[in-house]
Amino acid sequence: SHASRDSFDALELEEIAAEFVFVLMPPKGIKSGIGFLVEIQHSLEDDEADSFVLSPIFNGANASWSYVVNPGFVKHFGGLEKDEKIDFTYAIQMLKKYSNDFQFGFEAYGTIDRLGSTGEKAEESSFFTDHDQHRAGPVIYLKPPRTDKATGQKLTIGLGVFTGLNSTTPNQALKWSIEYEF
Repeated sequence: SHASRDSFDALELEEIAAEFVFVLMPPKGIKSGIGFLVEIQHSLEDDEADSFVLSPIFNGANASWSYVVNPGFVKHFGGLEKDEKIDFTYAIQMLKKYSNDFQFGFEAYGTIDRLGSTGEKAEESSFFTDHDQHRAGPVIYLKPPRTDKATGQKLTIGLGVFTGLNSTTPNQALKWSIEYEF
């Protein structure tokens, strides 16, 4: 409506990240593949921590189905609180391929905050607990027709709607992604 035209004014860029995926063994036929995800994330706000992610990737596919399992660890550093904690994260994806340009499936992802006795809990953790969050829901992935098949470059657009699975996770979350593979 006209009254809510400025509802996105509060959005602002809070962090930047670089993510690298290394494929050690690509999936072939019915055999699974193995790779690693490495990500560095820098907060643009001085009081927030930066992070480093290291995670193995297991994936596989046949003619119509694919899966990805991505367990990992996140090391937090810097920021005002200087909370040098380590978290466990996971992401799981199952997709049904309907065509080369359309896939539909299910994803789940989450975080188990503060493994062992890593880091020092902030004061708000005593009131609100740590931030263990778990989500799951349906996703779709589309490849627009302008994908350049001659060079192998591919654009993929993803959209998902997730439900929170525990009390410390928001009830709903919207996921959208744009991926350019070259």
